[in-house]
Amino acid sequence: MLGMKELILACDEALLRKLERARAVLWHKHPAGRVEDIFAEALDFLLDKKDPERRLKKKKLLKRRPPPSAADTESRRIPQWVKDEVWARDGGRCTFTASGGTRCPEQESLEFDHIMPWALGGRSHDPRNIRLLCRGHNQMRGRQMFGGGWPQSRPP
Repeated sequence: MLGMKELILACDEALLRKLERARAVLWHKHPAGRVEDIFAEALDFLLDKKDPERRLKKKKLLKRRPPPSAADTESRRIPQWVKDEVWARDGGRCTFTASGGTRCPEQESLEFDHIMPWALGGRSHDPRNIRLLCRGHNQMRGRQMFGGGWPQSRPP
């Protein structure tokens, strides 16, 4: 198995940039950023897209799923189409703007944030209610909105 030093020597600069970008994109799932985890994730993605057997299995599983219910549309979970739209709109960058008008330059450790918190009735299926914030600004906003105690459940 290649160590990090051997990997760096074996790779060109473009591949290393892709690897670093993959680490940044997958930091929630793989916070240690181990090369093995990143490559395993990439191979699973590739096989899901290109391997006919995997695609057929996936299609069979999707056909078994019931259509989304009203409860699904009122979920805290942000649908992928909303995430895609928000990412494009926000330019893949934290949207926090300081009082002086300077926008946060962070492009890593990004999280999708409900502008009107879900706990207070904000919707997850509306791109106008979702934005990108870096982890630090998202946590800061949570403390501002809810103080030290987070709501236990969504109000009626």
